[in-house]
Amino acid sequence: MSESRLPHALQAEDDVGAMSRRIRLLEEDYEQTAARLTTASSKLEEASKMAEESERYGIIIIIIIFIGY
Repeated sequence: MSESRLPHALQAEDDVGAMSRRIRLLEEDYEQTAARLTTASSKLEEASKMAEESERYGIIIIIIIFIGY
């Protein structure tokens, strides 16, 4: 390789290394975000089930009050 191309090749290698690090960081960020999404989805599903159960119990209580048990 001629000496005039050497600085460009070194710069290109540096750029590739920097991009590789950036990609690695983005992949890690994606994995963390996906994990948080999974956790949030599970919590939301649990809260939804609890709300439905609470609503059923509320209806049962109202029925009991009106029937007069």
